[in-house]
Amino acid sequence: MELIYLWVQDYKNIQKQGFNFSPRFICKYDEKCNELTIDENKEYISIFPENINVTAIVGENGSGKSAIFEVLSAIFENRYSGTNFIVILTINKKLKLKTNMSINSQVDNYQDYAIAHYLYLSSEQILENSFLKENWDNFNHRLLLNDFFIADMISHSLISSSSFRLTTFMYVPQYIDIKCNFEQKIQDIINSELMIYPRNVNYNDNLTAKEEEKYDKEIRNHRYAKEDNLNNLFYHNNFEKYHQFLIIWYINEVGYEDNEYLLEDKDFLVKEFKNSSLYLDEHLFSKIFNDKTIKTNEISTKEKEIYFKNFKSFFEFDFIDSLQRKYSDLSHGEKTMFGELLNLYYQIQMNKKPILFLLDEPELSLHPSWQQKYFNELKNSLQQSRYALSIVVTSHSPFILSDLPKENVIFLDKGKQVDVNIETFGANIHTLLSHGFFMKDGLMGEFAKGKINETIKFLNKEQSEIKNEKEAKNIIDKIGEPFLQEKLLELYEMSYPPSNEEKIQSLKEQIKELENANAWYKKVQKESSWF
Repeated sequence: MELIYLWVQDYKNIQKQGFNFSPRFICKYDEKCNELTIDENKEYISIFPENINVTAIVGENGSGKSAIFEVLSAIFENRYSGTNFIVILTINKKLKLKTNMSINSQVDNYQDYAIAHYLYLSSEQILENSFLKENWDNFNHRLLLNDFFIADMISHSLISSSSFRLTTFMYVPQYIDIKCNFEQKIQDIINSELMIYPRNVNYNDNLTAKEEEKYDKEIRNHRYAKEDNLNNLFYHNNFEKYHQFLIIWYINEVGYEDNEYLLEDKDFLVKEFKNSSLYLDEHLFSKIFNDKTIKTNEISTKEKEIYFKNFKSFFEFDFIDSLQRKYSDLSHGEKTMFGELLNLYYQIQMNKKPILFLLDEPELSLHPSWQQKYFNELKNSLQQSRYALSIVVTSHSPFILSDLPKENVIFLDKGKQVDVNIETFGANIHTLLSHGFFMKDGLMGEFAKGKINETIKFLNKEQSEIKNEKEAKNIIDKIGEPFLQEKLLELYEMSYPPSNEEKIQSLKEQIKELENANAWYKKVQKESSWF
């Protein structure tokens, strides 16, 4: 199964556009005849593994890249029931069919196609899911993989197989370091219970200053009294850790108000806890809630449920490889690379079906040298799957584009797919960037360009923000592009010819450089004669 075609009738800034996601087919939709024609491209030869199809979507911000992701996400998750879209999965021969713009009539079996969109999520999905909301980075709009998820993926992916590898820095955890953050959990419970007594009160009634002071004092006293009660309860001399745990569990399940007198009765709490599906006896509790380091291949199923699912908020995790490198010590870029690719690997291990991966600018926060390696790492991780994988990636990185043939790239401009006269595969990144589709205004930063233009105006005796020749010369000396600097120096010297003293000094410096070069050459000749 393979995603090969999407037609969008009307969604955000995309109207009446078809997108071909597979070079193996030539797809044309005739809106007037309401007819879609799909022909096999017999001349196409893929450079990727047989089960992997990759499509990159490139374009400026606002060109429609995210809109395409939203459409695919909504369709494959059954969150859209309108008639604005057509999605076609693999067709093995020539097809001509009429369509009524209905999703279900064209995609009878898309329920068998898993969608893994954890690197792209719409704001709508975030609001619906509290777990995702907690881990959403509003600054760069990417899902940050927290330690619980990383730990769960490591335990699943590395217990049965050690085939997950990143050649970029070869970090493969063999141990999970588990620390119990019991004190923090108790403090969280106390803080949450105190929230009903605000520290600052906004008065809406017409109270006198004296009445406000009295009301404020009552609020503070209630807060202090409850804080004292909770601290005395949790840190009661006769309450060991298991009793404290039962109190936390009961407050989370039932609540604190009107039940505080029951929290000192351990027998009652144990009886209540035994009736829950999360039951832990005292012996198991004492074993679990201790700091420890466990080999990834020694974590039992029960321990996984406790550590990574049922009681994950009680623990902090770190991950250690054979060189004693810890996950917490990795740089942000290393964590990003490791987390994203482990996530992909985890998905193909867990989902025994074709998968559609939506990767929204996965190169963000990666150093250019790692952007250069990203796609190769991605291919190495995914080619281990026996199932068909469709990868749709949006990107601004020339390194990722240089790993993809042109026929695997959708070029978007203001919601429309455009034809671009450029070959991307194996292209030099400067060639890609200098193309008008990517950088219409050249490769120089706007601030530097502005300063240089002002300098040129000044040297041409035009109105400029440059105040004098000294400021102009300072800017010219800082220019890093040799040809541009040389031409501006020529223009400068035409406007401000050097004095005889300056010419003499310049000649002396040139003579000195030649003498040093000659001395170095003679030294090399002498040393080479020893051999």
